[in-house]
Amino acid sequence: MIVRTKFMLGIICDQVLIQASETARRLMNFFSESRQVFFGRMLRNSTNFPTRYRP
Repeated sequence: MIVRTKFMLGIICDQVLIQASETARRLMNFFSESRQVFFGRMLRNSTNFPTRYRP
C-alpha cells in the first residue's frame, strides 16, 4: 500500500513538473518574441540610433 502511494505521488509529481516546464518554455518564447518586436520597433522608429546597440 505504501509503495503504491509513493508510486502515485511520483506520477503526480512528474506530471506537475512536465506542466511547469511546458509553461515556462511558452513564457520564455513569448518574452523573447515580444522583446524582438520591441527592439525592432525601437530600431525602426529611431533612425539615428547608435550602431553599437544594433543586434
